[in-house]
Amino acid sequence: MNRWRDIRIVAMREIVERSRSTVFRVAMIGMAALVAGGIVLLSLLGGPTEAISIGLGGTTIEGIEADIVAVGSALDEEVMVIAYESVADATDAVREGTVDVALVESSTIVSKSGPSTSETVILSTAVNVAARRVVGESLGLSNDQITAIVQPVNLESVELDESDPDEDAKSLVAYAGGLLLFVTIMMFGQFVAYGIVEEKQNRVVEVLLSRIDSTSLLTGKVIGIGLLGLMQVAVIVGAAVIAISVVPTDGLAEVDLSVIGIGAYLSLLVWYVLGFLMFSFVYAAFGATVSRLEDLQSVAFVPVILIVPAYLIVTLSLGGNITALTRIASFVPFWAPIVMPLRIVSGDAQAWEVALSISIVLVTIWLIVRFASRVYRGAALRTGAKVKLSEAYRGDGV
Repeated sequence: MNRWRDIRIVAMREIVERSRSTVFRVAMIGMAALVAGGIVLLSLLGGPTEAISIGLGGTTIEGIEADIVAVGSALDEEVMVIAYESVADATDAVREGTVDVALVESSTIVSKSGPSTSETVILSTAVNVAARRVVGESLGLSNDQITAIVQPVNLESVELDESDPDEDAKSLVAYAGGLLLFVTIMMFGQFVAYGIVEEKQNRVVEVLLSRIDSTSLLTGKVIGIGLLGLMQVAVIVGAAVIAISVVPTDGLAEVDLSVIGIGAYLSLLVWYVLGFLMFSFVYAAFGATVSRLEDLQSVAFVPVILIVPAYLIVTLSLGGNITALTRIASFVPFWAPIVMPLRIVSGDAQAWEVALSISIVLVTIWLIVRFASRVYRGAALRTGAKVKLSEAYRGDGV
């Protein structure tokens, strides 16, 4: 058999064996349910804002109810006004929670623990508008003159730092993409290490290495598990799309994900593949140094330490906060698969920067594959105590 045929056979074996695993199935269903559940929770927490309920009691200025509603509308606030026969009734309504606040005698705001900024602005503005209208009428002014007096002056807003109208969509995709890459790369990288240790413990690796060279065996395992990882990503994305389309998510209503562009979404896929390949071979190298599954956690934390800073940098860089650290991190091999997609989605990365980052990662993958294959060859047949990386690389004791 040639090498590519060996790799294909090993990859197919991994797909069949791992897809039957209860751990894989539980992880796939659990993550999909977690994503869908998160979207449902977002829809509940970010639902439509309730109207501000305002009570009126005592002497009121004529027409103030309409003024309160008009001012609330100008501030994009839905307002409901309820008139009470007396100050006591309005006060009791606030105490019982029937209304949020009450305006009594057209001069005092009654609330449980202080009115909100919106409530204060709406009531103070409405009272001033109504008072000016009354004064205008007492002076014999016409309706047009009164309107000119009470009509608020609209101020024009000029932003020196022009904001990106698509920033919310970019931040959402960047954060969700970074989190998805981080979780799936770590999860399926550990699956690679788990498979290697399992075969050592069961001595299946002795049979496999008698028929297939270590590089082909290791590459086939990584490709097979990587394809399962892509399937996991597809299931998670599918669950998110279904949840968004079925559940009313007002919190996402103004976020147009179509503005990101198909290129940015494809880049997430490319960087997932690159990140998975790199970290899978790192996991493989460390996994080969132990012989029991219970010892795997003693070495599995190393790849996590390598990639966690990238996720932290992405979190700190959301909202267009692309710093020099973010740009430098996008060229660091172990961080680039998480950080560079953020720059791409944000529109900060130049084509040459993306090409350079990919080149650095590809060279790193090539070096890691050679290193991991040699460590695997030097440690795969050694059982018992943990093998040092340096000993496995040199092939001591083989």
